[in-house]
Amino acid sequence: MTPAPERCDLIVKGGQVLTLDARRTIYAAGAVAVRGHTIVAVGPEAEVLPRWHADDVLDAGGGIVHPGFIVVAPGG
Repeated sequence: MTPAPERCDLIVKGGQVLTLDARRTIYAAGAVAVRGHTIVAVGPEAEVLPRWHADDVLDAGGGIVHPGFIVVAPGG
């Protein structure tokens, strides 16, 4: 029996996820799950999406996703 997905606040899917792990792993079809201010999962969509559920899901549309890299707009 497969366990129910854990809840998180945001899932970003459909992007090329670039990590900062020791091997600089890139997931061509990756996903990131975020709970509060914490990244709780990073990996291939096929592994992340069945394990996590969020009401807020952002499709990156094939763009680059860099977990932990935050850009603040001037004046923002």
